[in-house]
Amino acid sequence: MDYEPEDSNPREALYKRFRESLKKPVSDRYFDEDELVEIFDYAGDLGDDYCRLEVLFCGARLYPESHSLSDRRALMYMDANEDNQMAKQYVADNSGRTSALLEIVGYETTDNLENPTDALEFLLGQYDTLGDEEIIRFVDLAFDLDCYEWVIDHLPELKSKASYMPSLLYEIMNEADNRSENETVIALAEELIESEPFTPTYWVALFRAHARAGHEEDARQAFDYAQSLASDNDSISIWLGDIVFNYAPYLRREDLLLECSSRNPDDFQFLDILCAIMAQSGNNDKAVKYVKQFLNTHPGELHPLRQLLTCNTSGTEEYIRAYYAAAGPLGSEELEEIVSSLIAQASYRSVRKLLDVAQEFGTFTAGLVLAMLEAQFACSDYEGVASYIESHAIEDEMMEMPVRAFSYMALAIISLMKTGREQKTKEMIAKERGRFEGLMAIAPLPIRMSIRNLMSLFDTVDRHPANDTLFWQYFNPYSYPKS
Repeated sequence: MDYEPEDSNPREALYKRFRESLKKPVSDRYFDEDELVEIFDYAGDLGDDYCRLEVLFCGARLYPESHSLSDRRALMYMDANEDNQMAKQYVADNSGRTSALLEIVGYETTDNLENPTDALEFLLGQYDTLGDEEIIRFVDLAFDLDCYEWVIDHLPELKSKASYMPSLLYEIMNEADNRSENETVIALAEELIESEPFTPTYWVALFRAHARAGHEEDARQAFDYAQSLASDNDSISIWLGDIVFNYAPYLRREDLLLECSSRNPDDFQFLDILCAIMAQSGNNDKAVKYVKQFLNTHPGELHPLRQLLTCNTSGTEEYIRAYYAAAGPLGSEELEEIVSSLIAQASYRSVRKLLDVAQEFGTFTAGLVLAMLEAQFACSDYEGVASYIESHAIEDEMMEMPVRAFSYMALAIISLMKTGREQKTKEMIAKERGRFEGLMAIAPLPIRMSIRNLMSLFDTVDRHPANDTLFWQYFNPYSYPKS
């Protein structure tokens, strides 16, 4: 994608002129054939299928015999759906005509193509020159056929046939980047920069490859160039921030993303990356501050609220309540997904606060009850666990699924014993022991191992009564940190 100013990008200017023409009568709409081809290809780079279709309609009216526009109908059909039936039909209906694009579409829509490298070499050998769209689609075909190494090996030949070298190199560089082939990315990015030194996307690719490869000094230089070329380009800044977070923590730059955020106060993605970088560097307090500032003016946005909860900090309840007031209660499935994510990150304080508020707005599923009890347990609120168990008849529902039953029994027994409720504990064990012993005989090995651990916990209760307070005070078999 090109991020140059409009006056240095004639394709963008042509594209915008065509889009403006769509507001005028059809009779006032005139573009020559080559212009329509350029607009179609550029609209494809932008993912603007509406524009691509309008180009084809315009071309059918003005140039009904155009082979170049006819080829692009094949591309449109191929891109339109995954089963490729329309593209296959179009190629079949036009079997009497040959072109590079039609042949590429033919290969792309052939199921189980035998000897793909032979097909690529045959196709490449038929044409002395491949235009911009043709070379892009050709290497895409090669990648789709899992022939990346073939493309690298045949790069000199591909270069000799490409009418516009940057398109070829950029397409291969992107694939190499996706594969983390850093040295290939570096070589291609440097070649692209040599021909077009003021295109920031090339510098971004070079920065990512150097950073990913551990070339710190080269990464710093590429970052500085990319940042200077796109100082007011928010899309590039997002890329740079993401790369810094993932591969180059030594290049943390608050000012870059804060400037983007100030230009886009309703868009959280800039602060999202900045907060991730702050948390990564151990500056969790600053990350929390930025998220809270955003939520103060955007209380009904879920993503920043989730990021705040992930920080597992204090003072989240007011933001949870503000979200519920602005956006309404979370559904059970969405709530379970968020809670599961928070538990996976050990954000138990946030789980407690979120579920404390959620309880006020609806009936809990068994999974959410268990999550709430685990969060209380992880935060050493054993009294909270024990009190909930005593005041809610949930045991039978918890026993319906083995894995949930194991977790519930373990949290319940330990919490009851830590809070001196020995009689309640023994009643629960007496009621459920037979269930687990029966399951032991028929369950698969992972379930039997869990039952064995639970039986060991039953034996611990027999050996250590609740008045053995020192033992139960320090009994912590699941290694939750002391809150």
